[in-house]
This record gives sequence, C-alpha cells and structure tokens, in this order.
Amino acid sequence: ADDSKICLPHQNLAEGPYYLPSPERSNLKIKEIGHSVEIKLTIVNKNCKPLKDLKVSLWHNNALGKYSSGDDKMILELRGFQITDINGTVKFKTILPGWYPGRAPHIHVKITEKNKTLLTTQIFFKQTTTDNLYKKYPYNKRGKADTDLLKDSIFNSIKNKEQYLLKNDTKNLFTIKITLAS
Repeated sequence: ADDSKICLPHQNLAEGPYYLPSPERSNLKIKEIGHSVEIKLTIVNKNCKPLKDLKVSLWHNNALGKYSSGDDKMILELRGFQITDINGTVKFKTILPGWYPGRAPHIHVKITEKNKTLLTTQIFFKQTTTDNLYKKYPYNKRGKADTDLLKDSIFNSIKNKEQYLLKNDTKNLFTIKITLAS
C-alpha cells in the first residue's frame, strides 16, 4: 500500500441485542435455507495496510428475519468468527439475511484483538440486491422489506454510506473493506 494513502475509518454502529459468542467457522449456514452468498471482508488500518490476526465475528438473521439464540428451538446458526490472514482477509459462507420491522437487511460485524473490541459495525446490501432476491423463495413468503435502505435509521446515521455497502463481485460473492481507526 502507498504510505500516503488514507482509508476512512468505519464508525461504530449499534451492536444490537443479538450478539452471542460464536464458534470459529467459515460456513455460517448449517440448516438455514436462503440465497447462498460468500462474504469476504478485508480489515485494514487508516493507512490502508492489512491487519492480520484479528478476530472478525459475523452474525445476522435468517431469511424470515429471526436471529438464532442457541436455545432448544434454534441452533446457533448464521453466526461465527474467523481470524484475519496476512492480507487482513476473512471469508464466510452464509445466506442473504431477511428483514425485520424497522430495519433494512444488514449483517453485524465485531472486530476484536485479544478480547478487546476494536470496532462493532454493520454492513449492508444494495437496495437492488435485496429487492431482486426477495422476489424468490424463501424471502417471497414475507415480501419486500418494510424499511428501504435509505429509510433505515442506522444506515442514515452513517457519514460515508458507500463504504458500508457490500460490493457484488460475482453472482454470489460480496466483498467489503473495513477500516479501523488505529
């Protein structure tokens, strides 16, 4: 990376009430049905240099808008963590999240180092992605999200919105670069 290059740090955003410690795994989809996606995150510092050996936790709801709780009714699924490699990268296989009232579809991300939280944030899919995929099973059981991306209160609190949108590199691969303030 060019030493003069500056990457804009991501903001801390609401963790929400659904964070739970999760197992280390790259495949978050155990039994859940939904549109399969691969999420590739690259974690960098404000000088755009990759950061290795960080724990990146991901969690989100299922196609019907429910979060797993690990209780008897729902196995702990659509949750997990990976450790960044030398390129600052982690990859997760999961499904496109569903929606729940008042929120646009999103994925939660927590980045820690030695049990210290460095960043808790959320990432989002472009509106056209969710609009198109929500026409298909199992999402079509509920229809289009009741809250569009631009009406989501948390998304609207973000200064540089584009930096929080997942890029669709191929049909099922979505990528994002997350920048830490340090």
